[in-house]
Amino acid sequence: MSGVLVVAGSGPRNSQHWFVSYPDGKARRITNDLNAYRAISLTTDGKKFTTVQAEGLVNLWVAPGGDATKAIRVPTGNVGFYSGGGNTISWLPDGRIVLASIEAGNLDIWLMNSDGTNRKQLTSNGAQNTTPVVTQDGKYVVYVQGRDGNRSIWRINIDGSKPTQLTKGPADGFVSVTPDNQWVIFTSLAGQKPTIWKISIDGGNPVQITDHAGVAARVSPDGKMLMYQYADSPDPYAPPNKLVIVPFGSEGERKEFSIPPSSQVSATAQWSNDGKSILYNISKENVGNLWSQPINGGPAKQVTDFKDSLITGYGWSGDGKQLALSRGLLLRDAVLIEDGK
Repeated sequence: MSGVLVVAGSGPRNSQHWFVSYPDGKARRITNDLNAYRAISLTTDGKKFTTVQAEGLVNLWVAPGGDATKAIRVPTGNVGFYSGGGNTISWLPDGRIVLASIEAGNLDIWLMNSDGTNRKQLTSNGAQNTTPVVTQDGKYVVYVQGRDGNRSIWRINIDGSKPTQLTKGPADGFVSVTPDNQWVIFTSLAGQKPTIWKISIDGGNPVQITDHAGVAARVSPDGKMLMYQYADSPDPYAPPNKLVIVPFGSEGERKEFSIPPSSQVSATAQWSNDGKSILYNISKENVGNLWSQPINGGPAKQVTDFKDSLITGYGWSGDGKQLALSRGLLLRDAVLIEDGK
């Protein structure tokens, strides 16, 4: 009766085991790794417990023109399965790729050519570094850093130098950058509902953009429209099932579209290069593909035709000729933890 054992985290893809002591309510993390956990079954004497451990076997792929039949696996090794916090792939203007990967044993940001050569690790700070976004001028990488339960937005030079903290957290995520390289858009997950904020690329005081519950906001390529996702549910933190498009920085028409349910991987939405549609990934029967929703209305159209594997991240090159994807499997195992202390 000394406390409660729980599975908790900022999202289902980074859930860990915690012990919350009774009666003071202090939380202490028991597990600390790149796996996700769910379910707990404790032995009668409280000394051991079983749990379900989820681990991803995911690789980077590049598909010319988005053609699944021509997709080539890039030799990066297992980059890991973590799709709940936003996208994991971003292209530089010169055709290189920035990617979040566990290749070195920790979740870090990497830079490489589109064929996987000349790989360089940009972060090595012992934290969980993910959702990298490259500014349009190719100068900075903006990303989310998680450390000791706190998630904040950081910026580094494209060579990995001069890491700069932009926000203080405690639960900031779903980062993007405006096309003019002036503003970083992010989601605060610290309140009763997720809300959209912006902060200067040079730091300063964050400004709330909308009071509506929303996550994963992105500004259109022309800088005029803001797109975000939200859950049409009594629980604002439920998986998003709606896309919203509103004017960025002004009043105007609001457009709303439905997102089909996606199994295993949360839908991640982003603008097409021409700004005429919204792309998102949907998983059905353990297979992920990309879909395109025209912003002027009409039915969504399937973009890719993969026959296997889940899509956990994706991004089109600036010239629209190459589609990079992180694709793979989610593995689940029952494990026994013998010393929970």
